[in-house]
Amino acid sequence: MRKTVHFVTPRVRSRLVTAASAFAMIAAMPAAYGAEAQTAQAAIDEITVTGTRVVRDGYEAPTPVSVLGADELNLAARNNLAETVSRLPSFSNSALPRGRSATLNVTGITGVSNLNLRGMGGSRSLVLLDGARIVGSSLSGEVDVGIMPDGLIQRVDVVTGGASAAYGSDALSGVVNFVLDREFTGVKGNVEGGINSAGDGANYKLNLSAGLPFAGDRGHFLISGQHAYDNGIHGAPRSWRQDHNAAVINNPNWTATNGQPRLLEVFDFGLAAATPGGLITAGPLKGTYFGPGGAPAQLNYGSIISGSYMVGGDWKLTRFDQLSDLAFKMSRQNLFTRLGYDVSDNFNVYAMYQFSQIEGYSEDLRSWNLGNLTIRADNPYIPAAIAAQMTTQGLTQFTLGTVNDDVGPMIQNNISTLRRGVVGAEGNFDAFDSNWAWEAYYQTSKTHISSNNRNVIHNARHVRAIDSVRNANGAIVCRVNADAVTTNDDPSCVPYNPMGIGVNSEAALNYVRGTSHSHTILSQDVASLSTNGEPFDLWAGPVSLALGIEHRREEVSGVPNPDDEANSWFAGNYHASFGKFNVTEGFLETVIPLAKGEAWAEAFDLNAAARFTDYSTSGFVTTWKVGATWTPFSDLRFRATRSRDIRAPNLGELFNYGRVNTGTLLDPRNGQTLSIFTTTSGNVNLKPEIANTTGVGAVYAPSWFDGFTTSVDFYNIKIAGAITSLGAQQYVDRCHAGDAYLCTFVTRDAAGTLTHVSILPANVLSQTARGIDFEATYRLPLASLADSMDGDLTFRFMGTRALRMRTIDVLGLTIEGAGVNAEGMGNAPSSGFWAPKFKANISATYSLDPFTASLTMRHVSDGVYNRQFVECTTGCPATTAQNPTINNNDVPGANYFDLAFSYKIDGDALEAFMSVENLMDKDPPQVAGSLGAAFFTGSGALTIYDIMGRQFHAGVRFKY
Repeated sequence: MRKTVHFVTPRVRSRLVTAASAFAMIAAMPAAYGAEAQTAQAAIDEITVTGTRVVRDGYEAPTPVSVLGADELNLAARNNLAETVSRLPSFSNSALPRGRSATLNVTGITGVSNLNLRGMGGSRSLVLLDGARIVGSSLSGEVDVGIMPDGLIQRVDVVTGGASAAYGSDALSGVVNFVLDREFTGVKGNVEGGINSAGDGANYKLNLSAGLPFAGDRGHFLISGQHAYDNGIHGAPRSWRQDHNAAVINNPNWTATNGQPRLLEVFDFGLAAATPGGLITAGPLKGTYFGPGGAPAQLNYGSIISGSYMVGGDWKLTRFDQLSDLAFKMSRQNLFTRLGYDVSDNFNVYAMYQFSQIEGYSEDLRSWNLGNLTIRADNPYIPAAIAAQMTTQGLTQFTLGTVNDDVGPMIQNNISTLRRGVVGAEGNFDAFDSNWAWEAYYQTSKTHISSNNRNVIHNARHVRAIDSVRNANGAIVCRVNADAVTTNDDPSCVPYNPMGIGVNSEAALNYVRGTSHSHTILSQDVASLSTNGEPFDLWAGPVSLALGIEHRREEVSGVPNPDDEANSWFAGNYHASFGKFNVTEGFLETVIPLAKGEAWAEAFDLNAAARFTDYSTSGFVTTWKVGATWTPFSDLRFRATRSRDIRAPNLGELFNYGRVNTGTLLDPRNGQTLSIFTTTSGNVNLKPEIANTTGVGAVYAPSWFDGFTTSVDFYNIKIAGAITSLGAQQYVDRCHAGDAYLCTFVTRDAAGTLTHVSILPANVLSQTARGIDFEATYRLPLASLADSMDGDLTFRFMGTRALRMRTIDVLGLTIEGAGVNAEGMGNAPSSGFWAPKFKANISATYSLDPFTASLTMRHVSDGVYNRQFVECTTGCPATTAQNPTINNNDVPGANYFDLAFSYKIDGDALEAFMSVENLMDKDPPQVAGSLGAAFFTGSGALTIYDIMGRQFHAGVRFKY
């Protein structure tokens, strides 16, 4: 079988191999998690130059690249490829089906896997398959990594720096490129499964791939199929979630002069405004709640009441944060095929087809009403004892808060289906006394997203159904059908009893609940032509050049649903979106050798790129990059880059026609937590985000310390005109603070009660991400210690230190997110950067063919809720909107240990493997949920801590 390096001319490859030789052993070290080292020649073979970008091994490129090889991916042995990649310290807050709670996700992305480099947002991390774009899995444009053909992935290149000039828009924080093994020949597959030590979270995955050469080795056919299933975790059956919870609430006793903290971190809290079967929230009967069968009882409010929250007392009765599933149930089917044929020695044609269907399912929270229902005195469902008290006290009605336990949980069931086709050709030709490689392709893709929020309350029907009376015949009916007005009659209305648990018929439940639904179609078409070669030589060697042009069209369309368009539901209310844009761009990239074999430089290369882009929506923009690598002597290499990068507004930010949900907000006027409508919509006037990125680093591989390599890289990414929609709470808070402009997004009724908040994206933020990446590898052949010892030990350290993650919003408010371990806390803008101060993976691997074992420690440093909070318990300074006081601002860190084994039973033909994640079964720390929403989240920072507990995974691989 042929061994090729795609799109690389022989001379270019020779030059790259020569340049890489000094660092070949470095490249051979495992890229992550201490996997078995590869040979130097294998690392050289991985070097690839494409028509649109130059990819070298991470230690060689001016922009740092972390390379995860097939062995590293296999040794991690996880059901989802995204989970393995996201464990790199440079990733933070990635959205994965495992490792985040299913709390009220009505955005249509249940079950997808989105990667987030630097914690800067998934839409700023460009995800590619073999160097080509993939249509998004949601309106935000983020790519679901679950669609990747796992069985044919040769490696994953993670570019940890701005790369828009080389790769295009969306690469502000970096690029994740899943590289295919196009030349695989034979049959291979794996059967694997896993379960948690708690007996839940069962999952399995089946992969089968084949590569078949034909026509005298001129053609090559690839096919790969996958079926994966994860049963998820129903509810939250973990002691840390069931027995406790945490929140940050407003201190009800705080005044501007009494020295108490404005905010309180509290534990064991519940709702003071609702119970599962209903709670009277005001008046003489306040505190009366209705239990099974509608039996009334008195609620113990506990020691602290703050708005809709209470601490202590009957908190377990009124909490419902533990009801949502801890992990999504998910099913994934993937099919990938590729057919290539050499028409001649320098002309190849190919075609690809990719299909993926991912279904996510979770049971979420109930449709709640926090003290905003009115029950009239003639409602026949009022228990007799309570009705008698109302008569005695002359009450005509009371207000009720309820979690509507009888209705049951909202059920999210979303299906995302991708179909992608590619036709192309590649080859080489001679020009300017040099051989040039070229490629041209056309790609068309569609993602169909079916979003279903089942078992959700229909607001108007719910209001009609709870307002019940007895008719002239003594039967209980809806008031609209018994009053003198006939224009509002609803013959289908079935009375619903909001007072009690287990008190409603199936007919009543089916009347008040239903399904919020949307069907969204995302389309992408790409045409690309590129070439690369070496047009001339300089004194230090040949100049490499890559250039090309690309045209891309993206479109969103939808199927309207009448009830959703009318905002009829408690949650969901998807509005069909329609819009499209196109972009045409040309690029140029070069590597220029300026010195070779000089006294001051063993090698000195300059890398430069420019991309000229014209968007139909926002006009023309130029991106560029300048980088250099300097090797003063063979042991040491310095690298530096400076780039201008962009992220264009995605389809959702431009054309989202609106999604209306019931939001929970804290009204700063009176401290009450209210359920109100929030509308999210797009803005066609958005401009691309523009970032200036600087990277400086060094690689040291001392010849006197054989097998050791280390690198240190500093990065600074500064974004101007960052796109964001402030969170609904921020609109309300800033309006209350006196910002007249933001008050235009906030609606109150005649009584001054909050009723609606509009959320619209705009280029309003300035953001900076700054930090240092560390990496070190040491490979020790044990025979070097003693002849009687066999095998190799490999130690690896990878860490990221966040120095600054600063967001400055439209009002000049500065939020610092470096060292923050809890999302959505306090007054941070909704798109504010945040990440732990330090994350690291430290691994040790022992390898003696056919056996490999690896132990990895994952470290998350201690942090805070908010860098702007001022911690104090007594004698607190004056609190401000930017610097509120709090009784505790500390969030603990964590260390987790993972263990992995593999054993080759029959060489490469058959291998058994097993892994144990979170070996010590360590619980996550009790981190408070976000302000204003803690009552249904219960815990925060679920994306950075291990919430699953100990997980086992095992299987077999075969290859023939």
